[in-house]
Amino acid sequence: MPFESLACDAAAHDVPDDVKVQAFFKPAGDKLHLLVRGALLQKFPLPALDAALLASAMRWLMLILVLGGLAWLARRALRQRRGNEERKATGETRKEKEINPR
Repeated sequence: MPFESLACDAAAHDVPDDVKVQAFFKPAGDKLHLLVRGALLQKFPLPALDAALLASAMRWLMLILVLGGLAWLARRALRQRRGNEERKATGETRKEKEINPR
């Protein structure tokens, strides 16, 4: 299962628009072995750790946090709705359920 092309953002003029990386996965029991072939990647340095990279990372983390919060709220609302439907089906009120938990 090779990954064909992984694009990378670059500001320098000698860095190509995209880099082809071959990656192979091999399951072995409870582990997954990964072989990455990217000899051409050694020519290009890793991006510098600067304010722009940190700002981008913070934006992604904030997005993940917001999406996680929305998923949590949706799950809670669905669980509460399911509980209301069960109470309506049994004719049980909320106070009765608090007094007589199952």
